[in-house]
Amino acid sequence: MIPTRLQTLSPPWYVRLFGWQLTQITLAAIFLASDFIVGPFVQFPIAYIVPVALAAQFSNPRSSYSLAIIQPLIRFGFVFIWDVPWSLTVSIVNAIIRMAVLLTIAYFIDRTVRLTREVKRLEGFLPICSFCKKIRNEQNEWQKIEMYISKNSQADFTHSICPECARTHYADFLDKSQKT
Repeated sequence: MIPTRLQTLSPPWYVRLFGWQLTQITLAAIFLASDFIVGPFVQFPIAYIVPVALAAQFSNPRSSYSLAIIQPLIRFGFVFIWDVPWSLTVSIVNAIIRMAVLLTIAYFIDRTVRLTREVKRLEGFLPICSFCKKIRNEQNEWQKIEMYISKNSQADFTHSICPECARTHYADFLDKSQKT
């Protein structure tokens, strides 16, 4: 028997590691510290995306949105420590732009993850009876195709009769209704 499987594999180690909020906060702290050390003139904006993206992908949306707001605010706080040649207004606008970009990235990654989780997909070979069209499941039991697919996917069934089957199985009723 060729087994069928629903894509429900246990997550690899790195998914569990990046799912921890401590990992995401540690990465954010490392990137903020390195940004502070190099000073105001060398910027690595991509570094702020990494913890937010990891939080949105592997954790919950609240932590990704929190990181998207907190990181630019801390970066804005660096302005008061550094001696920068630009005005406070420019720093405020930059912080708002960073927040908007990071919040947008967090939203789209979270949305993609949610939509991907909603999709259940059957894959592999499904052993099906040639006559009754029942499917053999993982417990080696035969069940109706509607039951199997409803149980193992997000699909639901409604029943109808195609015109060819209607002519084959209900020809007497069709002839009577056409006469009246």
